[in-house]
Amino acid sequence: MDQRQVAADPYSWPYNGDLRAANTALVVIDMQTDFCGIGGYVDRMGYDLSLTRAPIAPIAAVLAAMRRLGFHVFFTREGHRPDLADLPENKRWRSQRIVFNDIALDTALAEYNRYTRTPIVLSDPALGSRHINGVFHIGDEAAFLSAMEQGLHLKATRATTQTVLEPEAGYTP
Repeated sequence: MDQRQVAADPYSWPYNGDLRAANTALVVIDMQTDFCGIGGYVDRMGYDLSLTRAPIAPIAAVLAAMRRLGFHVFFTREGHRPDLADLPENKRWRSQRIVFNDIALDTALAEYNRYTRTPIVLSDPALGSRHINGVFHIGDEAAFLSAMEQGLHLKATRATTQTVLEPEAGYTP
């Protein structure tokens, strides 16, 4: 057995010194444009990229050595489902999106109305028990209302002080 270890705290790794390409891989996590590249999220927010770019050179050196020695290398990056249902709340807010996943319409409207100037209300409180799914951009009220009309068979009537959602004529859920 090839006895090699990496000095680490609280103990050297691996504990038994069995560090080989057959049982060890390098995993590089989240070294993507959003976090450390020009034009990525961190850069657009105005943060100092030198902090997030600092590990690039050391990772490149380790990467070159691991490849030279025949170790497997895996890269991970943050990703989300196409419908963004797994997007954390803080990232939804940053991207100005609201994700509703099987939420009662009255609850969804209470959340959506936090971001509108003209509230959207229900003509009948019983409509609030219908459930909604989808990803909506804050500020794109037309798309949100279109989804209500198409998906829940509701008609949106706009007025100066509010938009009223009422059942589509002749539709029975």
